[in-house]
Amino acid sequence: MTLLFFLQLRKPLVEKLRRERINSSIEQLKSLLGPEFLKQQPDSKLEKADILEMTVCFLTQLQQQNQNFPCHCDSLYNNEKETF
Repeated sequence: MTLLFFLQLRKPLVEKLRRERINSSIEQLKSLLGPEFLKQQPDSKLEKADILEMTVCFLTQLQQQNQNFPCHCDSLYNNEKETF
């Protein structure tokens, strides 16, 4: 068996594993979004792009909230820097 033949056989397997990792991560994101986000489209099946868009929206909102309300950890870190 030549190296080229081996690589040709291996490529579909690597691609399948890559797709499985992507799909698994998207399913995890879907479960983390919670029911309030999934209610936006109750009668239709969410596409992967929908789940990714909702995740980006959620993380953007979370980031904006954190900017408005600094984390307690930030103040602890700043106090530690001042004492050293």
